[in-house]
Amino acid sequence: MIPIHQMLLFRLKDYVNTRKLLLSPSNWFFTSVRSHKQLSQKNIAYMCDKIRKASRVYFSPHMLRHTFARMAIEAEVNLFTIKEVLGHSNISTTQRYLSISLKTLKKQICNVDFLI
Repeated sequence: MIPIHQMLLFRLKDYVNTRKLLLSPSNWFFTSVRSHKQLSQKNIAYMCDKIRKASRVYFSPHMLRHTFARMAIEAEVNLFTIKEVLGHSNISTTQRYLSISLKTLKKQICNVDFLI
């Protein structure tokens, strides 16, 4: 089970409907364009490279994963939930993403009641 945002659900339904018209059934949700095989790390790296060149914005698949984890932490998603979504076997691996952002730091400091 993979948690997804409600807005993404609509896009994925469109993808499924379009795919049904163009391709025969596959065991994999995302497949390469030329076959019904599972996408490989090489396929994903190639797609990211094409998008990176077209957009002139540097990123990598790992950077996207890291950004997701940081945004989830800033949205106060439970660390154990993030661990499961990222597929980490040990919580200490997930804790690497806990460095506090300036936004989170300001928010938490502003919520402190100081007794004067």
